[in-house]
Amino acid sequence: MVQWPLAVLPDPSLLEQRVELTKPISLVYIIDGIFDVHGTLDELTLFTEAVNRWEYEAVEQLQDYMKICFNALDGITNEISFKVYDDHGWNPIDSLRKAVR
Repeated sequence: MVQWPLAVLPDPSLLEQRVELTKPISLVYIIDGIFDVHGTLDELTLFTEAVNRWEYEAVEQLQDYMKICFNALDGITNEISFKVYDDHGWNPIDSLRKAVR
């Protein structure tokens, strides 16, 4: 997991970007573990539908551990969007949400 950001962004001056890239990669591993090991088919279906619709009302139906994952996904997406907007004047929130789906 730690190797991905370093392989993609090897330049030493890109430390901050590597740190930021590590966050969504880590979350992908966590969500993958939920799908592989922990979630039931019904729970995973609800989680997938909540992410596809990106509706907070749908999140209320999820188990607590899935609510935490969705909120982390939402938080990372918002954090990345804010940084891009702050640096470049463009808010990629819709593009990032589509990419997650």
